Formats: sequence, structure tokens, C-alpha cells
Amino acid sequence: DLAELRSRFGALLADADVVTLSGSAPPGCSDDVYVPLIEAAKAAGRPVILDTSGALLAAGIVAGPSVIKPNRDELSALVGTPVSDPVSVVAAARELCRRGVGWVVVSLGPDGAIAVSLDRAVLVRAQPVPAVNPVGCGDVLVAGLACGIADGLDVPDALHEAVRIATAAAAHPGTGSFDPVYARTLSLTTHDL
Repeated sequence: DLAELRSRFGALLADADVVTLSGSAPPGCSDDVYVPLIEAAKAAGRPVILDTSGALLAAGIVAGPSVIKPNRDELSALVGTPVSDPVSVVAAARELCRRGVGWVVVSLGPDGAIAVSLDRAVLVRAQPVPAVNPVGCGDVLVAGLACGIADGLDVPDALHEAVRIATAAAAHPGTGSFDPVYARTLSLTTHDL
């Protein structure tokens, strides 16, 4: 099944603008299941966003994805130290960039998200909204990043719309859904760190 997946994945890369690899793996897969997919996407010149956790994320980092999207707890687990404030988030994320990741986008829940590379760190926050259903907001954030990157934006610019729609998703009763009209009304603040 994995060989068939890799073959099909390789065939689909020609038509892809960006690749997202998300979530857990089926039983029987090794922790490095994402590595050959990341390598194939990179060889095809496609940016790769890896959004998983635990051993899958730790193993996937070795392949040097373009972007990873941990939350604070996942970032803490990866680097082995607690992170809480923006300074500690940036320091921990930079450690992962030194391991070969292009950008680390750390989701901070209602506090927005921080995009970190070796030479830049940007915090993007949306105005506070009532959290009706925050389930799936991280997935919406990844989708927004992927759309922005596919449109040719760099990660910090793509993060603006991603935070906007993830925030709108938290205010929407449907899981992973948002009202695009409402999303456009949300104001953002951006800070270079």
C-alpha cells in the first residue's frame, strides 16, 4: 500500500503547486513514513508543509520540509524544553530551522501564530473573537498557508490570511469551516520579533 501511495503521490506532483502532509499515519507505518514523500516533493521543486506531531514530526524534520506547523506543546516536545512566550517560541523554532526546516509556523490558538526562519520571525494576531468551535482551526491555518504559498506569497505574507481564516473558523459553529465575508472583516496586527 505504501509503495502504491508513493507511486501515485509522485505522479500527482507534476500538477501540484504546494504539498501538505498532515495528521497521523495508519497502523503499521514507520515513524519516517512522511520522509520519502517530502523528499519526492522537494525533488520535484514543490514546497512542502508538514503538519503532524510526535515521532512522525520528529522523523519528518530530518527530510527538511519547507514549513512545519506545530502548536506550542508540539514545539516544546520537539526541542525538549517548555515554550510559552514569543521569545522562547522563536528560540525553539530557530533550533528546528538549524536542523533543515525552512519555516516553523507555530500556532498559538487565540494568540495568533508566529512564523520563524533562520533570519526572520513574525507574529500575526487577529482581533479577539468568540471561540464557538476551535476544533480544526490548525487545519484551516495550514490550508491558508498552502493557498498563500501556491499563490506565490512568502510564508510571513501567507500567514496573514491563514490567521484571518483560522480565527474566523474558531468563531464558526462548523468544524473547520468559516464565513469568508466575516473573515475579511477581522483586523490583524503584525510584529517582527
